[in-house]
Amino acid sequence: MEKIFRNCSVSDRRFVRVFKRNCLNCPRHRHCIQKRQQLKRKKWAKRYFLEALIFCFIITAAFSMVDYYFSPISEGDSHIFVETPIMVVEAEDETETEIETETESETETETETETETEQLPRISAYEPGESYYYDLCWQDKLYIARLVYQEARGECFEGKVAVAAVVLNRFFEEDNGRFDQTSIWSIINEPGEFASISNVSDEMVAQVPECMESVEAACKGWDPTRLLFEGGAKFFYAPANVYGDRALEREGIEVLSIGNHNFHNDFNRIY
Repeated sequence: MEKIFRNCSVSDRRFVRVFKRNCLNCPRHRHCIQKRQQLKRKKWAKRYFLEALIFCFIITAAFSMVDYYFSPISEGDSHIFVETPIMVVEAEDETETEIETETESETETETETETETEQLPRISAYEPGESYYYDLCWQDKLYIARLVYQEARGECFEGKVAVAAVVLNRFFEEDNGRFDQTSIWSIINEPGEFASISNVSDEMVAQVPECMESVEAACKGWDPTRLLFEGGAKFFYAPANVYGDRALEREGIEVLSIGNHNFHNDFNRIY
């Protein structure tokens, strides 16, 4: 067996004579093995280091190219004149967007203002509003609905609303001593003014839904009698049922006819 290690310190003569040409017989055999392994490790370390260095260089170059081509435009850049129009267009688009946003905001504000104005309580001779002009409890509305049933259940809807409006006009009129304005009940039950509602039950009112509907419409500001009277009518009568002195005191007065009722505010008093 020839020597397997280069630069072996054992001379050829000794290697032949003492170790019988066999490295395994040499006491430095293990040391030589370890040294060879160290040399191999150094060789592979250098190789790995070079490969890592080349890899880092490639990555750095790639990032530099990406940064160059995708970085924001700066002053002095060679392709600034190509990109500038795009930037201007974007600025114009932003300005147009801001103008549109301001216009939409103004439109929304105007719409909200109009909506608030429409929702304000109002009085009208033509139709009810969106919100209540007169705030009454349910029991008071029921009293008026009973009167509408007793006086005008056979009338058109406008005629029913007008009767309900007469009660409200009396109750909310400035106190001048003409009516007992203690409550809605006192207005309806004032002697000699309206037909009695004592025999009208809630079930009877429920059978004619327009009675309560007309009261709701009147509470929301619909007063058909304001077509003729500025503050609304305070009285009404059925001409077919008025005779004698009652007819005389109404002769020649200004009236508004709705259905089978005449609505008015004046009398020709007979003394």
